[in-house]
Amino acid sequence: MKINKKIEVQNLNELFDITCSNRTEYSSCWLNVSINNYNTAFVLFKNNIYCHAIFFMQQSIECLIKAILIENNLISFSDIKSANHRPEQALDEYLIDKKSETYNTFLFIKDKIYHESNFEKKFQLALNIINDCTKQTNVIITKDDSNTQLHIHYLINLHIYTLSILLGQLEQKTRYPNDNNETPNVLFDGSQIIKEIVPLLLECLENCIRRVCEIKT
Repeated sequence: MKINKKIEVQNLNELFDITCSNRTEYSSCWLNVSINNYNTAFVLFKNNIYCHAIFFMQQSIECLIKAILIENNLISFSDIKSANHRPEQALDEYLIDKKSETYNTFLFIKDKIYHESNFEKKFQLALNIINDCTKQTNVIITKDDSNTQLHIHYLINLHIYTLSILLGQLEQKTRYPNDNNETPNVLFDGSQIIKEIVPLLLECLENCIRRVCEIKT
């Protein structure tokens, strides 16, 4: 499934460039927790515990976004815990406050993922976006001018934003029994689709963390 809107940078002044600031000790703590959650998810995946692997992947992307928000003074110490499970909403608010044209792209992606009822199509849509971001980043990563760095930051954040939305929707089903009295482990661990997508999600998440850790400050 292909999205109908090409992801591209229209205006360098409108880039979602919030990964540009200096890393602080506090933001590094959240980044370390993100890495620890990723490692936990990886161990669970290796032991075929897919339900809880998804839970810890969501926790990892949540902590990664919070690290970025803290790093750029976009969220206060007192508000950080209130951004639980849906930290991409704080990114939405930032873009809305900036009146950024970039938000239209992010909103388009969110609406497409939210409103796609077929899970396989939902996942493929998100994967197409992430793959496009990765390909574009790999093409331009060797350049070292300021505009290129902003473009890379935009692509990284789009990658993170898309993965956060997808994992956020999945994670909601990993915590409690559903209306059919199915426990999360029965629902997830016995699904062939889940077995196939979890390693892909782990790869996407690992790439997000690695890119953020490599950001020039």
